[in-house]
Amino acid sequence: MTSKKPGVLHISWPLKSFKGNLVMELDEKQIKMKLAGAASQDWFLELTTDAGACLPFQQIGPSRIDCTFEGTDYDVTASKGTFSKPNGPSVFRITPQRNTILLNLTGEHAQR
Repeated sequence: MTSKKPGVLHISWPLKSFKGNLVMELDEKQIKMKLAGAASQDWFLELTTDAGACLPFQQIGPSRIDCTFEGTDYDVTASKGTFSKPNGPSVFRITPQRNTILLNLTGEHAQR
C-alpha cells in the first residue's frame, strides 16, 4: 500500500492464480480497480455474506445500488462496470468494463 497523492490510498495486490496485480485506488469519492500486468482475463468482484447479515443494499440495478444506513439514503454508481445479482449466496457481482471497475461514492440523495 502506498499513497501517491494526499487523500488517495493506492493498493497493488499480487495475484496467485495468474501473473498480474489487482490495483486499487480509493478516496472518499470513488474506488477504482483494475488488473495490471496480466494477459486478458475474464474477472469480476463478488460480495458474499452470512445469510443473516444486515446489509444496507435496498435495490441493485445494472449501474446503481440504492442503500440505506442508519437512516441515511445513498447510492453507489458504477461509472465503469455493471452490477448484477447472480444465483446463489452472493449479494451482488460487479463485472468490469474494459478491465476496470470505477465506483462513484458521492451519491447521497434526499428522496427516491
